[in-house]
Amino acid sequence: MLIGLLLIAGIISVLSAVPLSGTYTIGGTTPDYATINDAVNDLIANGVNGNTSFHIRTGTYDEQVIIPEITGTSDTSIISFSSESGDVDDVIISHSATSSTDNYIIRLDGADYIDFHYLTFRAEGTTNLGTIFDLKDGTSDIRIRFNKFYSLGYNQSYSNIINAQLSSSQTIFHLEILANYFQDSYYGVYLYGNNSSNFFDVLIKNNLFYNQMKAIELTYVPSVVIQGNSITDCNDAIKINNSSSANISKNDINTHASGIYIYYSSYADVYNNSINVDGNAWSGNYGLAKGLTFDNSGNSEAYYNSVRIEDSASSNNSYAFSLLGATNHFVKNNIFSNFGLGNSIYFNSVDSNDMLMDYNDIFVGRGFLIRNGYYSPTIYYTLSQFQSGFGENAHSVSVYPGFYDNPPLHSHSPWIDGKGTHIALVTEDINGNPRDSSTPDIGCYEFAADPANTTPLSGTYNIGTGYDYDNLQDAIADLLIKGTNGSVHFDLFDGDYSGNYKLYNVPSSSGSNFVTIALGTGDPDLVYSATSEDDNYIFRLMGGTTFYDFEYLTLEAQGTDYSRVFDINGYNDFRILGGSITAPFTTSDNRSKDLIYIKNAKIVNADINTTFNNGSSAIYMYGDNNTSSGLDIWNCTFNNNFIGINLLYVNSPEIRGNTFNDNYYPLKATTCNGNLRFIGNHIFKLNGYGDAIYISSCTGGESPESRGLIANNTIKMTNCSSSNGMNINISNYDVVYNSILVEGDGNAVYSYYDYGTNLFKNNIFAVKGTAKSFDVGNNSFTSAFDYNDIYNEGAYLMKLGGTTYSNLEEMHTMMGISTNNISTFPYFTADMHTDSP
Repeated sequence: MLIGLLLIAGIISVLSAVPLSGTYTIGGTTPDYATINDAVNDLIANGVNGNTSFHIRTGTYDEQVIIPEITGTSDTSIISFSSESGDVDDVIISHSATSSTDNYIIRLDGADYIDFHYLTFRAEGTTNLGTIFDLKDGTSDIRIRFNKFYSLGYNQSYSNIINAQLSSSQTIFHLEILANYFQDSYYGVYLYGNNSSNFFDVLIKNNLFYNQMKAIELTYVPSVVIQGNSITDCNDAIKINNSSSANISKNDINTHASGIYIYYSSYADVYNNSINVDGNAWSGNYGLAKGLTFDNSGNSEAYYNSVRIEDSASSNNSYAFSLLGATNHFVKNNIFSNFGLGNSIYFNSVDSNDMLMDYNDIFVGRGFLIRNGYYSPTIYYTLSQFQSGFGENAHSVSVYPGFYDNPPLHSHSPWIDGKGTHIALVTEDINGNPRDSSTPDIGCYEFAADPANTTPLSGTYNIGTGYDYDNLQDAIADLLIKGTNGSVHFDLFDGDYSGNYKLYNVPSSSGSNFVTIALGTGDPDLVYSATSEDDNYIFRLMGGTTFYDFEYLTLEAQGTDYSRVFDINGYNDFRILGGSITAPFTTSDNRSKDLIYIKNAKIVNADINTTFNNGSSAIYMYGDNNTSSGLDIWNCTFNNNFIGINLLYVNSPEIRGNTFNDNYYPLKATTCNGNLRFIGNHIFKLNGYGDAIYISSCTGGESPESRGLIANNTIKMTNCSSSNGMNINISNYDVVYNSILVEGDGNAVYSYYDYGTNLFKNNIFAVKGTAKSFDVGNNSFTSAFDYNDIYNEGAYLMKLGGTTYSNLEEMHTMMGISTNNISTFPYFTADMHTDSP
């Protein structure tokens, strides 16, 4: 009897269950359902038999909702949740999670054919639990459209706005994420699979991502389409892992660390993306920037992308474009530009047989153009070197891309207008404008160059109010867009030119087509007071091969803590002739206060002839591993600099005919190979400490013409504390015909380590004080030492290790050196001539 009653009750229950269909209201006055959960419970109980819409009335709903598989859903029976008003801001659905088990607002657990649109979701609370949509196994045909999402912040590690993490046998199919706004989360969209069968048919399109640590990251999501999204103020924009056949196109990306990263994901199509990365990373490699990367992702295509990065770290690990391993890469019609200190392109474990790469604009600002290899890399400083050495990019260019704004990356350079090649896959640009079918433009935007910008500059232009250009910034901007077809001469007339200037590689400039910035008439005011490292320059030569002359300019840096005048990076050919360079006086060795600061640079030629006043180092150069050569410093005057010339890793510099007045260290050269030549200079050093010439670990060649040479210099040191005329260690140099007078307690010559390869001949080493004329710190001296006048008014002429020698006879006998040296007072005049017969 009881069993029969239960069967009857069950039959009645089934017969009374009426599937939902049509439109229902949630919340507000006299709704169909008071809460979202009430509506979902009814769906679970009754199912649907047609399209079912839930219109949620204006208000805030503090709810946590789980939607399982609903009976009756299909492509003709779709369940939708939306705001009744159609205004996305009118309905807010929120929840404050307290543990990992309730870290969601909406959980789809096997649900199918569900649509959420025009709703705002907000994760509340103060913990790092801020997931909004949590998608589970069996979920399919989900559309999340036109919503707003707010989580807890980019640094909250478990705040993934849309989250799905599947194991090997689980699946999610047909997921559409369209036209939503994402803000303040660790991940915007995070889909993680265990193999290539977990996800299928995923579309992420036309969304806005703001303030995420990682906007989109996908693992094992094949054939995904990521298109038309705007990603702003995020650390990383898009990363796909083990996700083949992705389509990533028409995205506008403005991030801090990384743009698009393709990892072990073959057959990716990446085109018409605007990628701007500023290097101000929140996490990871601070200061570094990476634009577009294919990491072991072969058979991939990159077309019509505009990439701009500007890292803030002094490193080779930043790049606009990178290929790391794998084969069959097709790379055409892209702009790859790095305005920072790294490289435009970085290759590792690839060669020209692994790619078809051409019709690109490859541009670098302060770094080097292309780096191939990680350990002992090959550096290509110019496009022509890359074309001949690597064998690709025959039709590519290396020009300033001329971006109108930053962002977006609209270019207006005539040098890339019509310079691309037809790509059948891509028929329109990022905005949907048709591509030219024969000569499209390079980059993500198709454009027509302004006819006013198509005639290059050549000749002389006057700068100043009422002249050819009102100010120097306008002239430089015009030059970068128009380029040159001959030498260009900018003459500065009276006016206020206060400020700082970035000087990039000018299209078509060369060693025969220099750009000259020179004094016209009057007294143009070229001063600047920097307040940070970022603006610490008057002129910043950005590399990528710049050909600039600076003639007869009076330049003054007035910053208290930052007082550089020239900041020189990259691959450069420049001249500074006449005029003067001035900064505040300092008594410290401080790189932020160097007048000419050269680092991360490959110098082809540097011709310097000017007057330096104050500052830390008048000229500081940290060369590119002794490959930088062509440095010629001649007839300069160095006044009151802490260090006059400060060189590290510079090959064969030429320093001649200069005058040094009261510098702590007139010349320092460390680990400078080749035939450094210090000839005909005059050093007058009063008070203070520091050696007049300091040379350490500088190795010249074996032949006479390749050895370092210190010759015909005069050095007078007065009242200097523990300072040496010359301090030469672990170096092989010819030291000849120099006149040194030390009045104080310093040595004329000091060499702590003598490796027996120096030559000292025909010099005057005179000391009027308590120190030695020649002091060798170690116990071995085998360098050639002959025909010198070695004079000392004190007790000892020379010291070798712990042994001192008071006269020439002891030196000759005990040290075994030649007997052609003399010891007589040279009777120097004020200008270091000698009257001694």
